[in-house]
Amino acid sequence: MLSDRGGAELGFAEAGHSGLGPAVLSELPVRDELADRTLIEVPIPTLTLERNLHACWRPHHRFTPPARHFLEIAADNARDGYRARTA
Repeated sequence: MLSDRGGAELGFAEAGHSGLGPAVLSELPVRDELADRTLIEVPIPTLTLERNLHACWRPHHRFTPPARHFLEIAADNARDGYRARTA
């Protein structure tokens, strides 16, 4: 959360909308705003952002075979130090 000068608390997307300043956001939550051009993307080719992702589930959860396979691939890639690359 960010606060504007009037003390209002804003989420990051709202901060971008309000003119408070630029924001770094995941694409998914703002895809509609990008599509209707109420927010614009500014590519920064020299910037690489990374974040840790976590898989969580309840104890004793039974995964479907595709879900188990996905988690095995993710775990193998994490152990191998895989870094996603975009074209």
